[in-house]
Amino acid sequence: MIQKFTLTIIFCLPLLAVRCKDTGTTPPEDDKPGRRDYVWTVDTLHTKPGDIIYSISRIWGSSPDDVWMIASADAGYELWHYNGNNWLRDSVLLQIEPTSIYGFSKNDVWMSNRSSGANFWRYDGLSWKFFSEQPIGSFGQVVINDIYGEYANNVYAVGFADRHPDGTTFKGVMFRFDGGRWKEVDVGQKRVSFEKIFTCNDLVFLRGTVYEQGYPDTSKIFIYKNSTLHEVYSNVDRSTLSKIGTTIYVGFDKRIYTVDDDMKLQLWKDFSNTEFIAGIQGRSKKDFFCIGGSGLMHYNGSNLETILSLSSPFITEVLIFDNDIFWGDNDYTTGKNFMVRGTLRN
Repeated sequence: MIQKFTLTIIFCLPLLAVRCKDTGTTPPEDDKPGRRDYVWTVDTLHTKPGDIIYSISRIWGSSPDDVWMIASADAGYELWHYNGNNWLRDSVLLQIEPTSIYGFSKNDVWMSNRSSGANFWRYDGLSWKFFSEQPIGSFGQVVINDIYGEYANNVYAVGFADRHPDGTTFKGVMFRFDGGRWKEVDVGQKRVSFEKIFTCNDLVFLRGTVYEQGYPDTSKIFIYKNSTLHEVYSNVDRSTLSKIGTTIYVGFDKRIYTVDDDMKLQLWKDFSNTEFIAGIQGRSKKDFFCIGGSGLMHYNGSNLETILSLSSPFITEVLIFDNDIFWGDNDYTTGKNFMVRGTLRN
């Protein structure tokens, strides 16, 4: 039985934060304060009467003219693509339930869908092709929640395997693509759903949630190192995991932490006296976005400021380019769903 209402946070005296090696795919961090002079455009995602898009769950793109989005929605409205002018439903993969997406270029994109095994699809710039399925013993359902990689021949995917439809028996799962095939990585029998992953040097960072009927959800942060899964945070307060430039950040209770070489959390920013709610995603430590009480907030190295009001405070991901940002917004009062784009003024 998992013990509830416990708090596990590992701290120590200040040390240097883990710095990830520059892979050549991560833009260098600009030390200048981030700009806030965005021009905003909003596209409505249209559905047939009676069909519903419940939320925008994943978004990835190679450029502002090539963006993929996954939605939690009725069949046929779960996979969308933006070509620079319009958001269009994928016309081929209408009968699967995609759950995660990540790529390295417009001609190399990975996607997974809910299935009896860990299913992986690959886009080559022309079409989606089924790549492989990885069954997991007697577990009848596998969901990959997130995919991430620094190199095309070193890609990770995480989620959970479920033996019963009601979720009474499940475990967290992780897979790695080595350039030829996907293979399960042994992380033990952790009763957790892994939901976010980043890699940094030889470390793998994971955020997960333990779901127990009748109890509050427990949020956890893990580091996978030397074939061992280390837990560095556990609490009923929701946590976030992000990577900006070459630094990993962990957030909870309106505070942002870095991780040192001893896998301990170090306080980096305290936003307790602001409208900050959760999550940071950005270009640098002086140019990142987060969710606040009044909408989308921006930090420029000096202060937080709300730069756009939102219909819903629940944004799972913000896709960020040099001059553009994208995210999905839901108006639950009208049932409408939007893709919002911000472009910096010339």
